[in-house]
Amino acid sequence: MFEANREGKCSKCETTIYPGQKIAGYRGEYHHVECPAPEDTGCLVCTRECKHLRINAIENASMEDFLIDFDRGCPADCECGGLNYHIKDFCSVECLAETAIQYEQESI
Repeated sequence: MFEANREGKCSKCETTIYPGQKIAGYRGEYHHVECPAPEDTGCLVCTRECKHLRINAIENASMEDFLIDFDRGCPADCECGGLNYHIKDFCSVECLAETAIQYEQESI
């Protein structure tokens, strides 16, 4: 068992493996140590299919704590130089913003 260092596809559940998730396997056949439940693969707000949202770190400094907690890390082919947060738990910027507002209210 080890942590994924790049994005890939689980050989068991066929969902995305994100950097930092615990995985197992060898020779290109990697899988989650614990595959996510099917209902956990959609948007956290409305359950539609998630999209890769790149949020600029400098322009969104006011939501930094939220973005850090939801950042999935740069994919292998990323060339942003760490200037973007890579958010993959939401289907749209609107759902992300709704969660960010709730996150901020709960942090007060």
